[in-house]
Amino acid sequence: MWYSISNLLGFGADFGPTTAAGRLLTIGFWMLSLILIATYTAQLTSFLTLKASKSTITGIDDIKNNKVPHSRIGIVIGTSAEEYFLKTISQGSTNYYHLSTTQDIFIKLLDNSIDVAVASGASAIYAINNLYCKLTLVGEPFYATSIAIDLPRVWQYKQSLDVQILQLTESGELERISAKYFNTLTCGSSSSDESSSKKMEVQSLAGLFLTYACVSVIAILLHLWLKLKRHL
Repeated sequence: MWYSISNLLGFGADFGPTTAAGRLLTIGFWMLSLILIATYTAQLTSFLTLKASKSTITGIDDIKNNKVPHSRIGIVIGTSAEEYFLKTISQGSTNYYHLSTTQDIFIKLLDNSIDVAVASGASAIYAINNLYCKLTLVGEPFYATSIAIDLPRVWQYKQSLDVQILQLTESGELERISAKYFNTLTCGSSSSDESSSKKMEVQSLAGLFLTYACVSVIAILLHLWLKLKRHL
């Protein structure tokens, strides 16, 4: 037991093998130790790297608690997100990073001009989920927005449009369209990742232990054969 543990840990025992079978078994121990330590080191490095790269922002509450300087928060001016931010977070202060369009959100995040952005509208969610895979969404929606259609005050097709929208709502067609265009996830889940590392399973090392078992069997057979040869 002491000899096995010593070779697996790499510091060696206070005695060495003197037989061919013992030397073969020792070579197997060394190979097993080398591969196990190298694999464990790689997995540990990957785990620590991913853990360090995870976002420190988990939702709107972190912004309310001033975990991010307001000057590093991007908001598109004239949107409901700006109105929400002014009323509930900054108390009317406009010391945040002013953005002109929704497209500016993605540009400024990617060039590190801002750390986070408070976005409104399904278009921003769709773009991050399907077009800008280096960006991610965090937290849950914290306010609801409505979509309106601008029409002339007196329009002859207004009643017909109302009826069609009502029929689409009752038939579930609007929900299907919303799911098709806004609930798709081309970039993958933000929690998987990319974000997640492949954890090592016992099955992934089965071949290594099987090889060492074969070496052990060969060493035992070699020992028995040499012992039998001496008695002949």
